[in-house]
Formats: sequence, C-alpha cells, structure tokens
Amino acid sequence: MGLCATRQTLRHGNTWRLTPPTVKESYFQELKKEFTWSPEDEPEVRAMWEHKASKRYSDMMSDYKRKLRASIDAGREMDRPLWMSAEFWTGLQAYWDQEPIQAVSQRARANRMFEPDGPGTGISRHVGGS
Repeated sequence: MGLCATRQTLRHGNTWRLTPPTVKESYFQELKKEFTWSPEDEPEVRAMWEHKASKRYSDMMSDYKRKLRASIDAGREMDRPLWMSAEFWTGLQAYWDQEPIQAVSQRARANRMFEPDGPGTGISRHVGGS
C-alpha cells in the first residue's frame, strides 16, 4: 500500500486532529451518558474533554505502536484493538511501516536518548521551553 493510499485509509483518525468531528461527537455523547453537568457548563466541559481526549488518543496510538513493534520483534502477530475496524488496523500497520514514518520515529528516539553533556552523563528529559 503506497503512502497516499495509506493516508486515505487513515484519514479517519490515526491522530486526534484527523479524527472526524462526527466520531469525536459520538465519543462525547458516550461521556454524557456517564456524567452530568449543567447546560451552561457544557462549552467548558467540552473544551476540557477535547484537550484530555487528544492527549489520551496520542498515548493510546503510541502504546499500540510500541506493542505492535514488540509483537513483531517476538515473531508473533498482535490482535487488533476491539474498537478498531480491520481496515483501520491494517492501515495503521501499513502507515507505521512506511520508510518516511520509520525515519521520523528513529530520529525522535535518538533525540530522546541524546546525552547533552557527553556519553555516560545521562539523557536529558527537558524537552520543552526554558
């Protein structure tokens, strides 16, 4: 599957930003089934939920990618998450297997492991701001 075809398959959400508003809305409606708040608070609740959901979605995708890599390294196949369609899971695997995506991942991993004060001094975990 080429990169364009893979992006087409994933257009519905390999990142939170690419997840369609209709899907996000269905997730928010599920939240509303479990919790209640006053109608005038809904915009603020929605904004807080949107922020948290974005972070958790990113964490979840990273976790799936890490588990998939470990499964492949161990010579076994990973079952797709129950909530994902088979097409989406196959598309994610193909996307993560693309050379440009792998190169970005390798570069980011090397940057996270960089020892700014020289070898043996320990990696720096300060990755943002002053």
